[in-house]
Amino acid sequence: MLSRKSPAIKNYNFYKNINPNVTSKLEAGLYVTSTPIGNLKDFTIRGIEILHHVDIIACEDTRRSRKLLNFYNIKNNLISYHDHNEEKVLPKLLSILLDGKSIALISDSGTPLINDPGFKLVSKCIKKGISVIPIPGACSIVTALSVSGVPTNKFVFLGFFPTKLNEKKKLISLINIFKGSIVFFETPKRLIKTLDYLRNYFPERNVSICKELTKLHEKIYFDKISNILSNPELKNPKGEYVLILGPQLNDNTDIQDIDTLLFEALNLMKVSEAVNQVSALTGTKKKELYNKALNLKKIIQHKKSLS
Repeated sequence: MLSRKSPAIKNYNFYKNINPNVTSKLEAGLYVTSTPIGNLKDFTIRGIEILHHVDIIACEDTRRSRKLLNFYNIKNNLISYHDHNEEKVLPKLLSILLDGKSIALISDSGTPLINDPGFKLVSKCIKKGISVIPIPGACSIVTALSVSGVPTNKFVFLGFFPTKLNEKKKLISLINIFKGSIVFFETPKRLIKTLDYLRNYFPERNVSICKELTKLHEKIYFDKISNILSNPELKNPKGEYVLILGPQLNDNTDIQDIDTLLFEALNLMKVSEAVNQVSALTGTKKKELYNKALNLKKIIQHKKSLS
């Protein structure tokens, strides 16, 4: 979260002057609040208001979030909420919300629930009739897409690039038939290996590599995968990366690839869900997929009965 050096805000008066209607009491509910992805100045006025006035702030790392609060002179209580303590903390947060109080949910950076914890909390709130209010702001995925140079009208975010070979193979099948850009997060240690792996399958596709967005060492690289690995600046990668793989220039979709994707989806979900997902990924009409999905589902069930 630390970024281009900026002086901390010495007081809260600048914000009150911008919005004189700030009140100390918020509507009860969960405020899913986006925070800066690097440069601490990239925080919305509304976000400042929310963090200032909610009853408590749920965050991943209290140390990192405290830096943001100190920068904006926000005095409020933090509670650590992450994947490792979710089972213990989730009931406590729900109890606070059901008691008519307000909670801001933030991640270490960017928009919560985008590769961050929080899904279970939001899901439980919706089921229990607790208000869930979005407080939009910075998001590394959208920020990277906006400066990537690859088509942005259709894209899918797949989290971190997989490490297991069988998961990589499944991903290659998906990439082959998806008619849009694909966004990944990647670590500096694995960046070169990931690019090299993708180059074996998609050497002519364009790729954008966004490094340390909004931070001091921000850099955006764009080239064909076959060329980009020769860039000397990528020999010793450091920092955080968003990798965006552009779509295939030739838009023809292999029927066999669609069948493979549909088969894999049916192993994980219901027929209707699989059809919806494959249709969204490939642009194939649902009517064309449905009968095929029913037949494949029968084959899958038959194989399971024999095992």
